[in-house]
Amino acid sequence: MKTNYFILITFQVLFSSTLAAEPFFSQAAHIATISSHPLAIEIPEGIPSDSIEGIRDLSILNVPQVREYLYRYMTKSNRYTAKAINNSYYYITRIESVYAFYSYLPPELLDLPMLESAFNPYAVSSAGAAGVWQFMPATAQSLGLSIDNWQDDRRSIEKSTQAALTHLSHLYDRYHNWDYALAAYNCGSLRIDRAMQKDPGFSYWDHVNNSNFPAETANYVPQFAALSLIRRHADLFAFDETAPPADPMQFELVEYTLEYPVHVRNLSESSGIPESVIYFFNPQLKSSMTPLTEKNYTILLPGRSIEQLENNIDTLYKFRFKYLDTYKIKRGDTLGGIAQRFSVPIGTLAEINRIPKPYRLKPGEMIYVPVF
Repeated sequence: MKTNYFILITFQVLFSSTLAAEPFFSQAAHIATISSHPLAIEIPEGIPSDSIEGIRDLSILNVPQVREYLYRYMTKSNRYTAKAINNSYYYITRIESVYAFYSYLPPELLDLPMLESAFNPYAVSSAGAAGVWQFMPATAQSLGLSIDNWQDDRRSIEKSTQAALTHLSHLYDRYHNWDYALAAYNCGSLRIDRAMQKDPGFSYWDHVNNSNFPAETANYVPQFAALSLIRRHADLFAFDETAPPADPMQFELVEYTLEYPVHVRNLSESSGIPESVIYFFNPQLKSSMTPLTEKNYTILLPGRSIEQLENNIDTLYKFRFKYLDTYKIKRGDTLGGIAQRFSVPIGTLAEINRIPKPYRLKPGEMIYVPVF
């Protein structure tokens, strides 16, 4: 333990002076640059059988790959690392509030967004993964996350964290080892299962050395371990001064249920909270309106805004409909004709379906029709 901590201190002394030396990498560029090829370094004997424990007792530093990535994240990709730590201050409290229900899982898992997204809920990979936990659409929907025209729950801090921790828990139950669980989180269980069938009894590191994993997966655990060490020992690596000067989490957030869909603009005017702040607390919102298909939609707002919002409730809701029906556009239909047929103001119909003037319609498309 003392030896490992000495290694940690040595890294801090040798490389903290270089933290501002290299150009910033975006999340996508970072992944492409640092993950394209596994490091071809022989794994020594006596390394931890589970990297989570190795991060905890610092024995993971015995792995050359981890030390190499630790160096990279402190030099070439140091601005990515600083940005990830900076972003984490905005969202970690909310992530930890979800983790409270999963406290049987190791807390080191909460460092995974450092690698996946730099704690950026708007991060999107070239493959289409999104959110701080970087879910692909199919995986997200299988875990109960909604993706539609109005919201993407992969960007919701609370919902995506719940899905990620549930998914990681299932993967651990499958493999009984966090290295395999993390690798499966990266590339899917089928690839991990094939590798294990090819070479049963191999450890994660054995599979890495035997090239049984895709390059990105081979790098995944050592990258995660390096970033977790930096986040958990940020003061040693001179990253502890990257915290944002004004933490939005100073606001007490409360869940507020909207009886009807609303424009974010109207919500801002009624509550006195800037639109940018509403979007910041609710990154799952994809449009200027809350989901039209959902009544009693829950949104996060600073607690100090609720009293003003309640005082302006009469002007908050523009669309007080019972539910939304659908209509398939036929040849010859006009928006005015449809509005007249269903007794809906044409402006409301256009706004709900985001149809700009001159209201051109395409036969075969579906539109929403509110029922009042």
